[in-house]
Amino acid sequence: MAPPAADLVIVFRGSARTKQGAIDAEAQYTHLMETLTKGGLTAVGRRGTRDGQVLIFVKAPDTLLAQLVQSERYRDFVNGVPSYTLPNIARDYASDPLSPAERIRFTHTYVITAHTDDGLGVAPGVAEWSRVESIMALHDRDFNEHWIKSWTSKKLGVGFSDDELDGIKNQFGEQLALYFAFLSFYTKSLIVPVALGLGSFWLSKPFNPYYSVALSAWSIVFVEWWRLKQRSISIRWGSFGAEKVQLRRSQFKGANDSNDEHDDTSFPWWKRESRILASLPVIAIFATALTLLLTTIFVVEAFVTQLYTGPAVRYVSLTPTAMFLLLVPRLVGFYQSYAVRLTGWENHVHEVDHEKSLAFKTFAMSSIVAFGGLFLSAFVYVPFGEQIMQLVQQTFFTSPTARSSSVTDEKIASVKDAKKVLNPDRLKNQVFAYLITNQVIGEFLEVGVPSLLRFVGWAKEQAAETEVGKKGLKKIGLDNEKTGDAAASSVSEEEKTFLDDVRRQVALPAYDVFGDFSEMVTQFGYCVLWSACYSLAPVGALVNNWVEIRGDAIKIATYGRRPLPRRTDTIGPWMEILTFLTWQGALVNSALVYLFYHGTTNPIKDAEFIAEPLSTSFERTLRAAIFPAALIALSTSHAWLVVRSIVRHILVRAVWRGSEGAIKLAKCEKDVKKGWLKTVGGAADITASSGVTVKAGAGDIKGVKETAPGLAGVPATFWDVDEGLSEVRRGSKAL
Repeated sequence: MAPPAADLVIVFRGSARTKQGAIDAEAQYTHLMETLTKGGLTAVGRRGTRDGQVLIFVKAPDTLLAQLVQSERYRDFVNGVPSYTLPNIARDYASDPLSPAERIRFTHTYVITAHTDDGLGVAPGVAEWSRVESIMALHDRDFNEHWIKSWTSKKLGVGFSDDELDGIKNQFGEQLALYFAFLSFYTKSLIVPVALGLGSFWLSKPFNPYYSVALSAWSIVFVEWWRLKQRSISIRWGSFGAEKVQLRRSQFKGANDSNDEHDDTSFPWWKRESRILASLPVIAIFATALTLLLTTIFVVEAFVTQLYTGPAVRYVSLTPTAMFLLLVPRLVGFYQSYAVRLTGWENHVHEVDHEKSLAFKTFAMSSIVAFGGLFLSAFVYVPFGEQIMQLVQQTFFTSPTARSSSVTDEKIASVKDAKKVLNPDRLKNQVFAYLITNQVIGEFLEVGVPSLLRFVGWAKEQAAETEVGKKGLKKIGLDNEKTGDAAASSVSEEEKTFLDDVRRQVALPAYDVFGDFSEMVTQFGYCVLWSACYSLAPVGALVNNWVEIRGDAIKIATYGRRPLPRRTDTIGPWMEILTFLTWQGALVNSALVYLFYHGTTNPIKDAEFIAEPLSTSFERTLRAAIFPAALIALSTSHAWLVVRSIVRHILVRAVWRGSEGAIKLAKCEKDVKKGWLKTVGGAADITASSGVTVKAGAGDIKGVKETAPGLAGVPATFWDVDEGLSEVRRGSKAL
């Protein structure tokens, strides 16, 4: 497949509002073009989608790409990354040409890498290149069309063959291919909890302890198995250990606001750790604000709407939904912008550390949004709902005179009537609503909204062309002679078509694989943490993922920019988050089973404290339900550690040892070490047939004696007589 017309497109903002700004823009553009051309790249600028925007097309010559390949091999070798060839062995491009993703990755890495790592240091967010808005790659329309057609009309399942994954890797890089591999593996693994959930749904009641234990065991097996699976995939792609090669971020600033070669001295580790600690109060403030907001929405939805019977009662019932839709996304978006700024302020040297810090900040807030309401329902609403219902009624719906007196029978009866909504079934309904609603809304926002916007844009273009035709006017385009550029009139129709397509791609949003991983991890959290409430949750996840695989492909190929390739051997920080969710799921499931299982020892079902004073009933609920549930969760935490160790031990021996990936990795590491020993010279040539060949005159080496210790003066015939065999025979005759 032919490579794209350009390896990269740099979007440059040339517009300015002042004369000095125009001078600075011209100077930076000239400096950028000089940097690219002096770096060995071919670069040319074209007009962008708006006035003042310049699209710089960048292409790397084959000679430069060969040098970049050689440099990467040296870095791999120095950092201990397994490789099948040593750095000094040239690559045969005729038999093993660079894939489109490799070509783009080498060029992009070279452009954005800091000067200290032999890069050009041109990247968005760097002070020197303040007018560089973004760097992107162009879509391969032929591949995208074949890809979408293959997955939407010919592919029925969710599994991928090695050839299909290799095709994605060759086109978009290892990171995106690993995402689809993970999505496929996760979706196929959901068959187990789906079968368990269907059996639990039809044969037992919610919060079944056997189902919860089996679900927790499945989650541990899934995470540990994927850990081995991604290792095997990365070995097959030759990217195993790629995370060890960490190049400096161009955005990293040393002590003197520069990218210094000595990271530890230019920006000490304690300064970065101090900034991370300083970020925690800001994150805590946002987390507290979000928790209070969700709690307020929860109280309004769970209590006020049940007790309020005044005017506009219908509209009051919609208040929680309106509050959630209007306030929560704004607060989360506001926090996300601060999280990005805080992570940049922490000034991480390497991109891996930067991404890990941002992922943990993002997950901390998204988990509150996703699971906060369920935690409130499970551990506040159901255990203490009756007491809180009394408190809310006395505070907001009782006159001051009556509030000071004891609760009347009528008020108690009113609270008892509201008790019909205070039951564990609320958790089941919430899990169903959250999981299904979030998935439907997510798919609509990812695919439906872009489709509608694209249709609206197409309709506007058709209307504009019709209006131009009616008036008999000539449509003015960016490449027309009306623009004042004499050279534009000589542009061929093919080039105009190409530039129009590029400008459409520039207007698209960048594809966010980070967000897709976050979405899948959150869904995994729903299944692991809350399937005990609603055992059909994995069924919804399975159906959603079948659609998600195809929706993501359409989103990548049609509604977003081409993902920039990145070489990796893991799904990154999401692996740690998945492990954390399996641990948290074990704790939550054990507590839920103890609190809500409909057996003879259900403390919530058996507790009837409504007629008692609030303080007494609250204390009894804590003593009878919450404290024992916490102790059981603590015990489960230790059991989780034991089970995970056992599962990991078994899987390593059953799945990894003796596998093709393990054999390939061992052979690769051995071949590299043997090859290196041959290249350094003076090494012993050890073979099974020839034995060891030692250089003549080895005794002349300083510090090495020709005669072994203790044999000075002994005749050379000492080595010609062997008495061992005769001594053995003599001993046998004695027997």
